[in-house]
Amino acid sequence: MLFVNDPQLLKDIMVQDFQFFHDRGSYVDEVNDPLSGHLFSLAGEKWKHLRAKLTPTFTSGKLKGMLQTLVDTGIVMQDYVQTYAKDEDVVEIREIVARYNTDNIASIAFGIKIDSINNPNELFRQMGRKVFQPNFRNNMRGLINFMVKESKISPNDKMNRMITLYQSMSSSM
Repeated sequence: MLFVNDPQLLKDIMVQDFQFFHDRGSYVDEVNDPLSGHLFSLAGEKWKHLRAKLTPTFTSGKLKGMLQTLVDTGIVMQDYVQTYAKDEDVVEIREIVARYNTDNIASIAFGIKIDSINNPNELFRQMGRKVFQPNFRNNMRGLINFMVKESKISPNDKMNRMITLYQSMSSSM
């Protein structure tokens, strides 16, 4: 594992020399777990291909074009929070910021105009919550991938082995 303290060196690694630091040793199973095949977990040619496809998305011109969407959604969020501020009510800011991000992702990445800030039961928000909702299976997959990074055993097989081990240990107690 490499720890970098120098901000300039970190910038060089993350921007100029990033192509040399792409292989993170994470197991990817795009067939059984399609969301595992993202830019931060892929390696080699798949990583290079995906990065080449995504890089034009984040040019300075495209980012400037996204700014207005971020500002518009920010105004909606500001109005929403101000309604609570007038009454001096407590507000769960983590949930509101998550809805703000959901609205921006839906608009920028999918071209869908939603308003989950004012409508927390928006279908797109529900689906996003479901994907990232922690559960035993996802927690075990993350733990196993963290502990056994270099293994070429799929996360499902690793998890099944851990469950079998746990069951055998608990039955012997």
